[in-house]
Amino acid sequence: MSARAGDPLARAYHRTLALRWLATVLALPVLVPLLLARGLDLSQVALVMATFAAVTAAFEVPTGGLADAFGRVRVTVLADAGTLLAQLAFMLAPGLPGLLAAAALGGTARALGSGSLEAWYVDARRTRDPAGDLQGPLARAGVVQSLVLAFAMLMGGALPLLAPLLGIAEAGDVRALQLTYAVSAAVWIVSIAVTSRLHEVRSASAVARRATRAAARPDRVARVALAALRRDPPLAALVMIGATLGAVVMSMETFLPAELRARWGPEGVSLVLGVVMAVAFGATAAGQALAARLAGAAPRVPLARVTQGAALVAAGAALLTTDGAVLVDALFADHGAATGSMRLGAVALAASGAWLVYLGLGFASPALAAAFHARVSSRERATMLSLRSLAAYAGGVGATLALGGVAEGSGLHAVWFVVAGLALGAALAATLWRAGDARTALPEQPVPAEGR
Repeated sequence: MSARAGDPLARAYHRTLALRWLATVLALPVLVPLLLARGLDLSQVALVMATFAAVTAAFEVPTGGLADAFGRVRVTVLADAGTLLAQLAFMLAPGLPGLLAAAALGGTARALGSGSLEAWYVDARRTRDPAGDLQGPLARAGVVQSLVLAFAMLMGGALPLLAPLLGIAEAGDVRALQLTYAVSAAVWIVSIAVTSRLHEVRSASAVARRATRAAARPDRVARVALAALRRDPPLAALVMIGATLGAVVMSMETFLPAELRARWGPEGVSLVLGVVMAVAFGATAAGQALAARLAGAAPRVPLARVTQGAALVAAGAALLTTDGAVLVDALFADHGAATGSMRLGAVALAASGAWLVYLGLGFASPALAAAFHARVSSRERATMLSLRSLAAYAGGVGATLALGGVAEGSGLHAVWFVVAGLALGAALAATLWRAGDARTALPEQPVPAEGR
């Protein structure tokens, strides 16, 4: 079944996905500017980001088991309520300790909800059409998500500029940045209400449900996940590729705002970041749309798409290493008259690199996700999705902590060299494991719906 406008399952998933990501991303354009405005340096900013990722990673696999055992919708709603509380705490946190506590709460909630909604959608589709293609529906959902991300970044970046008009604060003031968090909290409330109306997809057998709940003990969940990786090396390779791309994503989220701030300046940088990231997520949507269009030509999801996407990511990160001021300076004889152009040119160059990175991520992600789902059984899907997220966050934690020191010691250009190297490593890994992925796949095990 395709995810067309007449597909009520796809509509429900897209609507819920859109609201959750709108609420999540609205505050992203002001996150790093807010931390910097409160006096944190780049190492402390990296520490806050790494705390979020580390706590997420610590709880990923056990909470994935909870989603498999007690219901994907139920766990998603609980996770979203926790995220709402975390955002309110982050908005009001007075200093670094409070920000770290808010990041820890947010990481816990993110781990709880990681993969739950996607697992619900995949199993609902498998219930209706066990042999149906997944790459196309997942790619179309990714397009919806990316377009919402683009809108949310643009809106989140512009909201602080409304603060002076509303008499709240001057532009760039902490209270102006907090306005975006307040709007995000309101959207979260709507999102929770909509998500709670989804119908669970459950095992029909009460005995099977009790067995799944018993298996949700953290030690058993970890054993199941590790056993799956041991018996299926291509699955382990997919997880490692995801970890590498997770490091790329976390590096972009942490250091791109600082890069743009360094090139543009503090005044109005939230709007600059919002515009740049809106186009970046539009580029991700374009990559996902292209992947969906090409999905029919690769029903077994060869990892060539991942190789190609990761190569684009590496090219974009390499472009970010270029000093835009030097380039524009070489094009203008009158240096004084060129000051504004130098600043715009430097930002445009960084933006172009970021857009290429996100285009590559969008092109690679549907094939990577579909290849992963093809190797995972239904009864363990949320657990294994949490394992995949665990690897991605672990990669992000390692990259963020390491690159925070690199940024302080060697500058941001060195960060982008490392990011390019990570992407090339992912491309190489996808190439090496492509044949193994094409040879074998675990059969899907659909679960009948209950209470629909």
